[in-house]
Amino acid sequence: MAILSKEEARRILEKVVKLSKADHCSVSLGGSVGGNIRYARNTVSTAGVESNISLAVTAAYGKQTGTATTNELDDASLESVVRRAEETAKLSPANPEYMEPLGPSEFEDNPLLFSKATASITPADRAEIARKSIEAVKKAGLVAAGFLEDGYSFEAVMNSKGMFAYKQDSSADFTLTVRTKDGKGSGWVSRDVNDISKFDVEAAT
Repeated sequence: MAILSKEEARRILEKVVKLSKADHCSVSLGGSVGGNIRYARNTVSTAGVESNISLAVTAAYGKQTGTATTNELDDASLESVVRRAEETAKLSPANPEYMEPLGPSEFEDNPLLFSKATASITPADRAEIARKSIEAVKKAGLVAAGFLEDGYSFEAVMNSKGMFAYKQDSSADFTLTVRTKDGKGSGWVSRDVNDISKFDVEAAT
């Protein structure tokens, strides 16, 4: 549940804003899924996947503001985080630089930020990328130490003045060091893409 669609995120944010009793309420909701694989001395050493989601509420009474966060999205947790933000705001000194939230705005989607191919990468895909790199290095009689990290995420924001925005993005980062077996020569490469289908690991290696 770390990645929510635009409508799923909107429903949660609307619920939070309606719960607020503050003069103004701003809410942000974000989630991510990421994976990685690491290899050294021509052998895979570690691999993993992580998933996170977080919601932050900022309540304002005049120029007094307070923020609270949670990673639980059930109704009771949503009400609790709103109340904590409001309690914190009431205890906070006034911020003379506080500005009220923006009203409704139009935001265009940017299709270049998100790649379905990157979002769909599996542990087997990462292992295949590592295999191709290691095989190329071994064939050359050298030693490889590489790291691939990929992920995709979403972020949604809403406030009590009617502003709502949502975006998704993705990325894949690859680094590799290749050494001679005697350790006297080395080479290094880095590649950063948001669309993993455009990454050629053998060319980079």
